[in-house]
Amino acid sequence: MRLIITAAALAGLLAAGPTATAHASAPALVGGTAAPAVVAVAARPAPPQVDTGPRAWKRQSLDIETTVDTDLDGSPDTVHAQVVRPPAWDVGGRPLATVIVASPYNNCCGSARNHDVDVPLYVPGDPRRRAEEYADWLASRWVPHGYALMTVDSLGSAGSTGCPTVGDAAEAAGPVAAVDWLNGRAAAVRPDGRPVTAPWASGRAGMTGVSYDGTLPNMAAATGVEGLEAIVATSAISSWYDYYRAGGHVVAPGGYQGEDVDVLARFDYTRRDQTICRPVIRDLAVAQDRVTGDYSPFWAERDLLPLADRVTAAVLIAHGLGDDNVRPSQAAEWYAALRGAGATAALYWTPGGHGDGAPIALERRWFAHYLYDVPNGVDTGDQVWIRGRGGTVRHQAAWPARSAVATTFAPRARTGGSTGRLVEGGVTQAGSERFTDGPTLTPADLALRPRPARGLVYRTPPLTRGYRLSGTPEVALGLAFGRPAGNVTAAVVRYHASGGVSVLSLGWADPQNRTSLSLTEPVTPGATYDLVVRMQPQELLLDKGDRLGLVVMSTDRDHTLRPPAGTRLTLDLSRSTLTLPLAPR
Repeated sequence: MRLIITAAALAGLLAAGPTATAHASAPALVGGTAAPAVVAVAARPAPPQVDTGPRAWKRQSLDIETTVDTDLDGSPDTVHAQVVRPPAWDVGGRPLATVIVASPYNNCCGSARNHDVDVPLYVPGDPRRRAEEYADWLASRWVPHGYALMTVDSLGSAGSTGCPTVGDAAEAAGPVAAVDWLNGRAAAVRPDGRPVTAPWASGRAGMTGVSYDGTLPNMAAATGVEGLEAIVATSAISSWYDYYRAGGHVVAPGGYQGEDVDVLARFDYTRRDQTICRPVIRDLAVAQDRVTGDYSPFWAERDLLPLADRVTAAVLIAHGLGDDNVRPSQAAEWYAALRGAGATAALYWTPGGHGDGAPIALERRWFAHYLYDVPNGVDTGDQVWIRGRGGTVRHQAAWPARSAVATTFAPRARTGGSTGRLVEGGVTQAGSERFTDGPTLTPADLALRPRPARGLVYRTPPLTRGYRLSGTPEVALGLAFGRPAGNVTAAVVRYHASGGVSVLSLGWADPQNRTSLSLTEPVTPGATYDLVVRMQPQELLLDKGDRLGLVVMSTDRDHTLRPPAGTRLTLDLSRSTLTLPLAPR
């Protein structure tokens, strides 16, 4: 989750100029992914341009009082903010709207060591960020287009007081206070202690950001704060449980094996006082529960999905379908929850990884309409954009595609060779196959070089036509375990007709949480349990001649805890299926 900009990467951003569409990812800029294609649109009205350079911009530094006291010092926490705005107090005769970017990384970063993941399973019974230059780069994207730009340090970080509590309502109080100040509802002071107000502000605010900086807009919107009119959330979290847990397992975000809430809090803890928040972070380490992995009140406090009916801001969600850090389910489930609650929600899928988002032109149209009432059509027509690898953009009314039909495949035992068959139609076969857990492999390893002794791989025949995969795969498995605990990992893979293998979707399940994510139940060795593995959503086109594959294994080296090797698992083929949402191309 650590979204950091190195000095070298920052130099590249600054050189790119105000219309660049680069996005930041941990630990540097996303590489190897084509820049987002600009959506072609007819000329539409926009806010008047403010053609003044940085020397003419007005700047303010202030500390805004919040409604929380997370460091328990008896005084309300304050968030430090920087405002950069055009010299004029209005755009076209109207007060300025404000774009807010809140972040815990504006004075990156604290000292944080990840947890050891090479541990037995439970059985019941940092480069610096040049903040001022980055703020100027952000300002160059918005101030010339008629907005004030406000950067806000999250609680416990940089110039703010309070403590990093990671994902709960207290953390959301920081950006909410910024919106309240713009509307005259929160007090703020200058560095010299004098009160400061925002007479130039219309009170209408938008929030944008990537990764953690994109999660904070979701969190603020979920409070329903008045004045937050629109957000653009890129590579953003909607459920912190789903970020650090999966199916009852302790699961790491891709690239950060062993990270957890307490690690991220220490990483974000960069305020000057490095003592006052230690008890708060110790409490996080206990409450997050790396033992059972259960969903608990701690995680419920960090779950935005039940709060979708509070959202009044117009939400544009942008996410890469190849993101293994903040996985695509975070976007898909937030979009579904917002739509179900009747909120204004749009979705922009990209084929890229963490940080790959919508073009800046679309962000500007989104804010122009919702902050300045510009009739540019961004609120009409199809509200889902799907960018393909070639840069072309498809539009549709909702997601997943309505034409996608749940298509079931059943695994067949190996009759020779290293892989079994995956047969369309869902008619299962009696029989079983066994393998032994080992902590050194990933699903990609097995897909590339199947090793039946360590995990099972099943493949379809070559597809006789092209298909569209649109939605969330589901894997049902009947599994028995030789020990009273075991990891379960499943993956959907694609064997390209042109050569090569790619993992399309991953999922994990804990047999101890087979009936509820909130309840750990003992596993009896030798008994077979029916598990449903929640997979990651996907949207892509499959070619004629491709093969689809299912990988079933135990420990995933890159994501799960890594217990000692040796657990025997038995897959009951008669109780196992893969279901994919497919539509003919």
